[in-house]
Amino acid sequence: MEGAEVREAERVATPDALLAVRAGEGDEEAFEALLRRHLPVLLPLARRLLGDRAGAEGAVRDAFVEAWRRLPEYRGRDPFPRWIRGIVTSRCTRTGRPAAEEAGEEAVAAAVMALVRREPRPGGPEGLAAARAVRAVADALPGVRAGRCRITPLADPADGGLRVRLEVAAGLGWTVPELAGRLRERVTEAARDRLGLDVRVVDVAVVDLLLDPAEDAAPDGTSR
Repeated sequence: MEGAEVREAERVATPDALLAVRAGEGDEEAFEALLRRHLPVLLPLARRLLGDRAGAEGAVRDAFVEAWRRLPEYRGRDPFPRWIRGIVTSRCTRTGRPAAEEAGEEAVAAAVMALVRREPRPGGPEGLAAARAVRAVADALPGVRAGRCRITPLADPADGGLRVRLEVAAGLGWTVPELAGRLRERVTEAARDRLGLDVRVVDVAVVDLLLDPAEDAAPDGTSR
């Protein structure tokens, strides 16, 4: 399987809740995965509400841009599909824009991502790149998907040491101590070798289970 196909398969297998966390931290690929996952359901919903295909596309586009802006405050109290559906419905009820020419699903997705890329997340590209690199370490383990990642200085900022707080979902093939130990080792090594960061503490929290049998893998990559 080619690299792009592998990354696409990983995004398909990643739960909405974890993608939403990543998107809230500025991960555009995670947001695009959510966009493409839910667009086929939300466009027909907007069309039914408005009775106008072109107007529905505009409302859904604006709803996803609004979602991108609100995701840093999303805490998962509502499942993501219900949350984004509420934003789309609200946009449809207050839309007053004249209908433009119908564009199609792919064009809507492209328009949303073009707008999103103009609005960088707080924290700057360096912080986002570091969090993305840490999550990539977790995602490289079989049966593991990374979620929220925070990188902060230790008690004495002048010391230069950093603490990583990482939330993950994991398959039943892992025990918590085994997974935490593996992640601490790999995150520390990757931060030093790839990013030049002195990570001294790695706090790992397993916040969800991956129940897909394909994700229920042992640390050696085999199924249990």
